Amino acid sequence: MENNLDELRDEIDIIDGEMCGLFIKRMEIAREIAVYKKENGLPVVNLKRESEIIEKLTKNQSGEMAFYIKPLFQAIFGLSSAYQGNVIAKL
Repeated sequence: MENNLDELRDEIDIIDGEMCGLFIKRMEIAREIAVYKKENGLPVVNLKRESEIIEKLTKNQSGEMAFYIKPLFQAIFGLSSAYQGNVIAKL
């Protein structure tokens, strides 16, 4: 069983690395969006868009996965908004 656990943890480590890379890429794009928002006088937070994204991501998920996807993306949106706010403050 221990060997199997180690293999599963190795898989999780690979996924975590991929997720980290994707998160960084997402935040780089969020920076570009922040510049656009600053130039066009748009607010950092768009609750309507966030709700639409969560609805789209959870639409085909049933049960507990939808329950966990929602707070995951709420956290990502919060981090993205905080980052955009910092970027805009420095412009």
